[in-house]
Amino acid sequence: MILKSLHIISFGGLRNRDIDLSRGVNVIDGANESGKSSAAMFIKFVFYGLSSRATKSGASERQRYINRDTNQASGFIIAQTSRGQQYRLERTLIASDDGPLRERIRIINQETGETVSGQNPGEYFFGVPEEVFTSTCFVAQADAVKPTITGIGKSTGGSKGAVENLLTSADENVDIARAVKKLDNERRELLYKNGNGGEIAELKKKRAAFAEEMASSAELAAEIINTSTSLEDIRQRIAELEETKKKYDGIFAALDKITVKRRIDAADQTRERIAKLKTAVAAIDDSPLGNDFEETLLEAERDIYDYDEECIRYDERLPELSAPAENVPDFEETVDHIYHASFASRLMTGLCFGMLVPLLLAAGLFAFLYFMNIDALLIPIVVGAVSLILWIVFLIIAIKKRRYLRGLFEEWEIESADDIELAVTDKIEHLSANNAIAMERERLNESLRAAKLRFDTAEANIHSLAEAANIELSDDIYETIDALKQVCENTKAERDELNGKIGNYTGRLEVLNEQLEGVDIAAAELEAHTAMSSEYGAFAAGLDNAGIKNTIKEREFTEGALRSAQKRCSALEEKLASLGKLSHTPDQLATLIDAADRRIAELTLRHDACELARSALIEAGESMRSGVIPKISEAASQIISGATGKYNRLIIDGSFTCGLSSDTDTVTSEYLSHGTGDLAYVALRIALADEVFRTEKPTIIFDESFAHIDGARIKNVMRMLSMRESEHQYIVFTCRADETNAARTLGCNTIQL
Repeated sequence: MILKSLHIISFGGLRNRDIDLSRGVNVIDGANESGKSSAAMFIKFVFYGLSSRATKSGASERQRYINRDTNQASGFIIAQTSRGQQYRLERTLIASDDGPLRERIRIINQETGETVSGQNPGEYFFGVPEEVFTSTCFVAQADAVKPTITGIGKSTGGSKGAVENLLTSADENVDIARAVKKLDNERRELLYKNGNGGEIAELKKKRAAFAEEMASSAELAAEIINTSTSLEDIRQRIAELEETKKKYDGIFAALDKITVKRRIDAADQTRERIAKLKTAVAAIDDSPLGNDFEETLLEAERDIYDYDEECIRYDERLPELSAPAENVPDFEETVDHIYHASFASRLMTGLCFGMLVPLLLAAGLFAFLYFMNIDALLIPIVVGAVSLILWIVFLIIAIKKRRYLRGLFEEWEIESADDIELAVTDKIEHLSANNAIAMERERLNESLRAAKLRFDTAEANIHSLAEAANIELSDDIYETIDALKQVCENTKAERDELNGKIGNYTGRLEVLNEQLEGVDIAAAELEAHTAMSSEYGAFAAGLDNAGIKNTIKEREFTEGALRSAQKRCSALEEKLASLGKLSHTPDQLATLIDAADRRIAELTLRHDACELARSALIEAGESMRSGVIPKISEAASQIISGATGKYNRLIIDGSFTCGLSSDTDTVTSEYLSHGTGDLAYVALRIALADEVFRTEKPTIIFDESFAHIDGARIKNVMRMLSMRESEHQYIVFTCRADETNAARTLGCNTIQL
């Protein structure tokens, strides 16, 4: 699988970031704290989500990577599978202060539009759980995950134990031998075989006692607590609303006086504007153009246009009306041929796909028998050959049927067999319509004669109107009409605009006069000046009409909210008095019961997992020794040889002892340098990914994984990764310039974060 682009909407400290990737090696360069680890974790988030378990640092992945501003972790990846299909992988995780986390996952096939929701893309495409992916393809920072193979990290099994753990459990920090013993002991401590002892049994007894004690007082306690909390909240709300009401009362007391002064000024200005507008309207009314001018123009234009339309309609319809009538033939035989051909095509196509199943099964059986060195290879070969022959036969028949069907579709100008009946119906209707041709031809002739008479009258009227408006006649009568319409529209628009303004100003003046009736103008202006010098008055003077409306709504809302809050406060006080006092609170008991339930569920899961994990670890170690170690060793050796130029093989024996060998020497892991040890660790991870992921190869992510590798070998590492681009896509997050320069020299995709 190739990741084509990352689209980070909100993740960790990153917001609205797009990163375009290419096939092969991609180096993302950025300084410390620039978000490289967040971008790397974003890929894992889209495929598998974020864990809620606390890490060694104390914070879980969700706590670290849910953005604090948006309270979300969200984004999508555009990816392309090995078969060339392109998908959009979406994941959004929304945190809420008063509810559970909400998560949405969608896998969208961008070619077909098919959508899968609720399933992890990693499990959908790779078929492995999160732990396998992160332990093979997600190589974290070297300082955070110290591979014991380098001789730096210390575990109870030493380097040999680290290699065994990595290859059997995909986690180099798990010591297999001690893990098995520890799992066995822990299972016994959790629950005895008879079920009468152990931590789980004791917790169940305590939980039953807590529940019995709480049952009698839980309901009353909850009601008292809820009522008291609600009462305190409503009292605080009342105090806030009273303070807000006081502010609004002062603003509107000043606004009333300022509003009177504004009305006085507005009335004077309105009178002046009305006088000017009436003078302008009188000047327009004295012009030679009147209302009859527009009505006559419109009627003449309509008659001329109708005549032109009638001529066009006559010219268009005349060839059709001269066509002879035809008999309606029988089309049932043609319909039957198309339906039979369509059914045969679908049948052969279905058989073609059906033959692929035994063919693929035979190929898989042949591969299995071949790799298992079983001599019974003839059976899958025969089955595969027969299936292939049948597939070819069905394919040829299907192609012939499709070609025949395509010819019929082209003949009838249809796209599918379902359209044939509609095409036949249209044909029959078309042939039947020829019977009415004669009547239609006569109607068109009569309509054209009437339209010509109206046209002649309209043309004479247009000439008269153009003379009255002092407009020169044009050879194109429509140009003359457009010029007349423009004159008429300009005159009418100007008159309507002026009359509209007069009406608006007249209505406004009437309202202002009513509002100022009985007002002492001089006294009102003095009061307004005094009000504007106060704190609330200065705020009120800055309000426009929209601001005043909003302030009125806010005051009404405040007063309504205050009345409701006061009513609610009285009801809560009465209710709290009627409830009385609670002798014992069940809060602590509820907390203990919840903790016991969670602990019992956790311990039960752990008990079941212990037994299962113990058997799985033992079985995995034996299987790894016998079959997988040689393959992983060979693949890792190729990577080591290309990257170091010194060592040509990584050795892992049956007891999981690890070392590197050259032509002259063999060095065990405890004596390797820090950088060489890191390189060997990375090689094992890549080789393990090759072995684990057989069908869809995931992208391998390196987050500062080459920090201890010197500059000379970094070039070899980048060259080795670029040569393996057909196996995996690689994304290297780094703050080192030599890694970026080496990748750029090799023509790899480099991105500045």
